[in-house]
Amino acid sequence: MSIFLTPNRFDGTPRKIGVELEYTALDLKASVATVQEVFGGHPEQVGKYRYRLHDTAQGMFTVELDVKLMHQLSTHVGTEEAERHRLEETADALLSPIMTRLSPTEIITPPLLESELEPLERLVALLRARGAKGTGASMLNAYGMHLNIDIPSLESEVILAYLQAFVLLQDWLTEQLEMDLTRLIAQYAKPFPEAYAKHILHPGYRPDIETLIDDYLAFNPSRDRALDMLPMFVWMDEPRVRAVVKDARVQARPTFHFRMPNCRIDEPGWTIGTEVQAWGHVERLAEDATLRRRMAKAFLADTQRLMHRFDDEWREQTARWLAPA
Repeated sequence: MSIFLTPNRFDGTPRKIGVELEYTALDLKASVATVQEVFGGHPEQVGKYRYRLHDTAQGMFTVELDVKLMHQLSTHVGTEEAERHRLEETADALLSPIMTRLSPTEIITPPLLESELEPLERLVALLRARGAKGTGASMLNAYGMHLNIDIPSLESEVILAYLQAFVLLQDWLTEQLEMDLTRLIAQYAKPFPEAYAKHILHPGYRPDIETLIDDYLAFNPSRDRALDMLPMFVWMDEPRVRAVVKDARVQARPTFHFRMPNCRIDEPGWTIGTEVQAWGHVERLAEDATLRRRMAKAFLADTQRLMHRFDDEWREQTARWLAPA
């Protein structure tokens, strides 16, 4: 069953999902070869640490080594292709082989229809068999699996509905997805602050898109959120966002950037589909205005309790709210 109750994008085309997998212990060339084995295509090396796989049936895949120093340098001096190539050479000279081995490999898929996700499970199985290690393999592996999910509408009330659904579900999803402690400590996918949740759940909150973006930036001037809305908002109004967020890694695209899931690639039985289905709960709550209003009222009441942030009461309430669905 599709996770999308609204199956089409704002432009009438079918909604798609892009997937980003981060892992270690399998080198870049072996990773490229594995992606090519599953999806075909022709690899092109576009830098010391980056390949693109062209001419697959699904579109272009990117396979790269996520060398943090390189990305930090590019944030300060630009992201043009020639500059990226020069920076990669600089990073290669500066980084020790040990540091390079510690950097995760990342596979970035093109946007895929739900029906096109199944070959990714074969890719995961092959990467696992060839030694790829995910989030739980080491206390240093603060790696994740990110989903880029097409938005169904450009209307502010629809986007707000998704934000409201997510803040209501984020504690419960953290538990359901067994979000790794290392990632929680590293805060690469932080939950929305309670102050922001209360702000957007207020029954009188009816922002236009400019206000919605401004309020988001006031509370969340960072890409390190479990649901990163910056790519979408940059795509909608780049000058407004760039005036606040200078991070060049934020790239414009009309998607929900769901950063919460772990990448448990080395664990038998783990599937990408499980994480995609978790997002389906957000979709369903965003579509159910009556349930969302009832949950919002209960959440706001629960925040008045002294132990609200220290016990599991809201997670347990959330499970009860979702049980009939």
